[in-house]
Amino acid sequence: MTPGAPFGAPMAPPVPTAPVPPPAPAPPQVDMVEQLKKLGELRDAGILTEEEFAAQKAKVLGG
Repeated sequence: MTPGAPFGAPMAPPVPTAPVPPPAPAPPQVDMVEQLKKLGELRDAGILTEEEFAAQKAKVLGG
C-alpha cells in the first residue's frame, strides 16, 4: 500500500530478499587441543607458572 492510497487498496507484492548466510562455524576442536598442548609444554618448560597456565587454559576453554 502506498502513502495516500485508499484503505483496502491492494498492496504491492513483497520484494524478495537475499537469503541470510548461516552463522560462521565454531572454531575446530583441534585448534583448542593444540593450544592446550602448547600451554602444557610452556608450563612444563617453566615458561608459564601454574597460575598463568590455569588462566590461559580457562581462556582457551571459554571460561
